[in-house]
Amino acid sequence: MDVLVNSSYGGLVAIAPHFGKPFWERPTAVFDEAMNIGVRSSYVMSKFVAPIMVQKKEGLIIQTSSLGSFLYAFDVAYGVVHAGMDKLTADMAIELREHGVQTITLHPQGGCNTELMKWPGAENTVFVGRAALSLSDQASISELNEMNGKIVFTGELAQKYGFAHDNDPNGEITATKIEEAKFFRSLANKVQFQNQQEVNLEDYNSKTLPWKLSDSNVKGSDMEEFFKGFRI
Repeated sequence: MDVLVNSSYGGLVAIAPHFGKPFWERPTAVFDEAMNIGVRSSYVMSKFVAPIMVQKKEGLIIQTSSLGSFLYAFDVAYGVVHAGMDKLTADMAIELREHGVQTITLHPQGGCNTELMKWPGAENTVFVGRAALSLSDQASISELNEMNGKIVFTGELAQKYGFAHDNDPNGEITATKIEEAKFFRSLANKVQFQNQQEVNLEDYNSKTLPWKLSDSNVKGSDMEEFFKGFRI
């Protein structure tokens, strides 16, 4: 076992019937689905694979996550779970470091289109897969150690390791993803709201993207055009 990629998530399917509702009007099953097929499943898989890697003194564990870990997105559970994914990576890295095993969180930019859902402008599974493959096949040990416990974006890896998006003969999609990565990195590098004691809630809501998928938050905003194409 050389590489483990934890990429399963049940939250989007669970929240689909409840878009636009606050957390207190959603069944607790929405949170449970997001947590169980997400943080818990990634923890359990890592727990059973880690001993194999530790014995070999090498290995790579990759978690996929989302900008919901550092911005409000969709609902409370979505943010909690993805912040948990990033923290899972960071803390596993500390315990695995002395055993030659790295853990990295991979963030697709703008979501990933799968058989269950489609986002306008999202990446496809091939592009995200190539990002994971670049970490396992192209990144040096020193580069993996530098990324160990941290978030990396697919566009950053595409630029660094030279892979492209599928069906992109002119390179336009890939170039867009590389540029998007710079924007996402700037957001990720900001101190999170809960740690900004001098920033109040109104400042946070007006300066970020509150993706609640309700008319009050989306209509007339920059995200209105984006969510016209959303389906699940």
